[in-house]
Amino acid sequence: MNKINKCIFLIIYLLINTSVYADYADDIMPLSDTQKQQIMNYTWHPGCPISPDDLVQVKINYWGFDQNAHTGILIINQSVAENVVEIFKILYQDKFPIEKIQPLENYQGDEAKAMADNDTFGFHCRPMTSNPALFSIHSYGLAIDINPLINPYVDKNMILPPEGKKYLDRNLNIPGMILKNGIVYNAFEKYGWTWGGDWKYIKDYQHFQKAD
Repeated sequence: MNKINKCIFLIIYLLINTSVYADYADDIMPLSDTQKQQIMNYTWHPGCPISPDDLVQVKINYWGFDQNAHTGILIINQSVAENVVEIFKILYQDKFPIEKIQPLENYQGDEAKAMADNDTFGFHCRPMTSNPALFSIHSYGLAIDINPLINPYVDKNMILPPEGKKYLDRNLNIPGMILKNGIVYNAFEKYGWTWGGDWKYIKDYQHFQKAD
């Protein structure tokens, strides 16, 4: 292979392997005053284990169910923001489909509505679903729920969202479904996050958390 052909080969190789990131942009930013006020109105209250000042907004590029690139916002703990950027870069590169990513404040803190709408979100100060005496890991900004409609929470006869019942068969392997050892599972595991789908008695297929 002569020098010209080598150069052409190198250019093509770089284009193929970097094009998926060509329009990728991420950013970790402090909350705006408006966002902080919305959080205090809808998803935070006095007594929560962290302050709104511990949270940041992360701009996430993702592939939608329409097979186009979109940009969303995750509100999370600043301590895991860089993790989240790297994880979602992997998902973007693989073109894993996510229906939407927007803060829970867009639903006035109504998590049931957000889940039924298949929204991917992070922070929400609330009790654990399985143990109301404890704070959910979402309350610390250390958990993310992805495509919750098609990756429901299951505890015996409780299915959240209820509309997710038709996705209980995890062999369906439809776009946006999270599976053990799949791209989403492996990306989060790489950075030390754990998956609710691995829990023994409760299955929370939408849920990833970074906690001891």
